[in-house]
Parts: sequence; structure tokens; C-alpha cells
Amino acid sequence: MRVAPLPSEYYSANSTALSGGHLSDEIVKLQETDGVADKADGNGHAGEAIEAKLTNLRLQLENREKSLAARELALSRQEADLRTSIQNLHLRLQETEAKLANRERELKQKDGLIDAAAVRETEIGRFIERLSSECDKLSAELCEKRLLITRSQRKPRHSTSGGKVWKKVLGLVQEEAS
Repeated sequence: MRVAPLPSEYYSANSTALSGGHLSDEIVKLQETDGVADKADGNGHAGEAIEAKLTNLRLQLENREKSLAARELALSRQEADLRTSIQNLHLRLQETEAKLANRERELKQKDGLIDAAAVRETEIGRFIERLSSECDKLSAELCEKRLLITRSQRKPRHSTSGGKVWKKVLGLVQEEAS
């Protein structure tokens, strides 16, 4: 019982998927050996052992192909997950950049307010200096006036009783005149 050999395209297409094409190379060698053994041994007993080995290798190849297909599916799923993660990260980055731009605008506005406050502070400082000098002038004037008042209070006054005296004198003068 002889198994028909697989087409060479099958081996060449699948050998790249396997690690180094080790199994497919063995299958090709076994098929060549099977043909030589059949010619050498006319009864086909050696061919059955090779055929069993060949069938075993084909099963291993199928299992590896299934394993590779499963890995490829897992990798494609993982790739899709990673792409989704990248898209999410990209969206978060855009949101963060927008927030940053807003905060930079707010910062510029606050800087403008700080500059305006600094100008006002300078103006207030000048106003305070002017008020201070005005207060010094008024204080000096007040001191001068107090000094004048105290000096005028120190001068001897005429007694108010002197006014009464004059009234009496005027009253007498009027009486005599009448």
C-alpha cells in the first residue's frame, strides 16, 4: 500500500511557516526513500514502515499548522487589541493636548492680569508717595499753626475787667454830658 506523495507546492508553501522547514524536509526525504525502498524491496514491507512514519510526520505537520494558525489568530487578536489601545492612547493624548492648550491660554491671561496688577501697584505706590508728602506738608503746617496759637496765647492779654472800666468811664462821661 503506497501513499501518493503530496505535491511539491504543498511542501514549499508550508515549509516557510515551520521553523526552518524541518518537518517538510523530512517528509520529502521519506518520500524519496520510500520510492527507493519500493524498488529495492519488491514485497513493500519496508515501505509500510516508511509509510507509517510518513503518516506520522504528516500528522505532526498538520498539528503544527493548526498550532501556527491558532498562534496567528491569537496574534491578530492581540494586534487588534493593541491597535485599539493605541487609538485610545491617541485620543487621550489629543484630549491632554487640548487641556494643555486651554491651560496655556489661561496662564497667558493670568500673566496679563499679573502685569496689569504690577502696573496698578506702581501707580498706587506713586499715589502713596504723593499722599505721604502731602501729609508731611499738612503736618508741618499744623505744627506751624499750633506754634502760632501757643505764641499768641503766651502774649499778655488785656484783662476783660479793663473793658468794664472803659464802660464805666464812658457811662460817667455820658452822665456828665447829660
